[in-house]
Amino acid sequence: MRDIVVLLISLVFILAAMTSRFAGAIGYWWFGIFRPQDWVWGNINTLKLPLIAIVLFIIPCLLQGIWPRFKDTISKMLLVYLILTLLTQVVSSCSPIGFRTEYLQQFCILLFAIFLTIRVVDTEQRFCWLIALVGFSLAFHAAKAGLLGMLGMGGTYYGAATMTGLFQGSNGFAFGSAVLLFFNIFVIRMAYTTNALTYLPSLVRKEITLKMIKWVGPIVCLGIIYNVITLFSRGSALAMFIGLVIWLSLSKLLKFKYVFIFVIAGVLAFSIVGLPEGYEERLASSFVDEEELDGSAASRPHFWGIAMDMVADNPLGVGPGCYNTYYNIYDGSFGKYGYYRTVHSAHFEVLSEIGYLGLLCWLLLYIVSIIKLFKIRKAIKSFKEKTDRDEFFMNAANLLIVSIIVFFIGSSFYAQSYNDIIWLLWGMTAALVTLFEKHTSAVELSRKESNDY
Repeated sequence: MRDIVVLLISLVFILAAMTSRFAGAIGYWWFGIFRPQDWVWGNINTLKLPLIAIVLFIIPCLLQGIWPRFKDTISKMLLVYLILTLLTQVVSSCSPIGFRTEYLQQFCILLFAIFLTIRVVDTEQRFCWLIALVGFSLAFHAAKAGLLGMLGMGGTYYGAATMTGLFQGSNGFAFGSAVLLFFNIFVIRMAYTTNALTYLPSLVRKEITLKMIKWVGPIVCLGIIYNVITLFSRGSALAMFIGLVIWLSLSKLLKFKYVFIFVIAGVLAFSIVGLPEGYEERLASSFVDEEELDGSAASRPHFWGIAMDMVADNPLGVGPGCYNTYYNIYDGSFGKYGYYRTVHSAHFEVLSEIGYLGLLCWLLLYIVSIIKLFKIRKAIKSFKEKTDRDEFFMNAANLLIVSIIVFFIGSSFYAQSYNDIIWLLWGMTAALVTLFEKHTSAVELSRKESNDY
């Protein structure tokens, strides 16, 4: 049954992509985030559905003259990072196994898709639809696993144990869930806006849809939160809870009564459901003396130190995806933590593989994006006359600010610099900035015309 459902949905996306470039983007991101080939019982990899989605998105865009533009600062910085990656690939030998071309190929396709996504997300409605699709694509797996865990009274239900790609392994699944939690929160917030119906696709533009989002949405979010906890991913859980506090603050909900309600609800929920067995010990292991740290916590400083040694010898980096290859050469522990290990940090991953300039560009992307989003918030607050569209821009800015911060914190413990999500977040930030500039220009023009009369 799963196979039939996935094939039918895939067929719908493929047919839609032939008529609309935005539908092509929707199909591309659905295949990338939901990963239907990992969910079905049978083997549909021979159909090459993700490759078809890429082709049906990129090729028609190019044929219709929809090419990447580099007018905004973020797009220019993304291009600079890509050039640095290409440069590192050229100067790196990535010995002893040769070039790791798969990393570069996938990254180039990803960034090209990001540039085109920025172009086709040209309305507030399309922004909302893409956020909703990406958010629910992973929420389908994460919420289901979390809710099953709650019904099992604290059991762990690794609902995507067979997933590969972005969310492979429990840490990857928890990390993706923690970030995309806020995509689903954004959808719920938009359901309460003044003109919420206008942001829904015409096919489901009904009050019943809004009611479902308002009632089912919080349950989905609760399942996602519990799923992150049950996966024993400390870094992801830390990032998620910090993100929730920041979101409450940005949404002006960080008040005593709201905090009190959330705390009481959390205490009651966990007193009934409970935590997975061994979770308290897992948390406690992070705060013991150095010699008593568990293997996961104790090994990370060692991996990060090796990254710094690599870049000291290779200022331009060792090449995309090559940290693992060089690990054995720089490991002075004689294999204490294994061989061909990963760096366990996106930031140190960029430092070691793309070099000092790559890390500078990587950090600047975070800083510039956050600054631009806060400027949107500041501009909206300064408007004397608020419009219904201002609600969208405020909620969207909050979503991206929190998601980017959560990714930054969480990826400090996992090698996720090639993860699609952060590049999508930067792309959606560029799209939102463009939309807001159009909005403010239209408002200023309208005010000027009214004053002339």
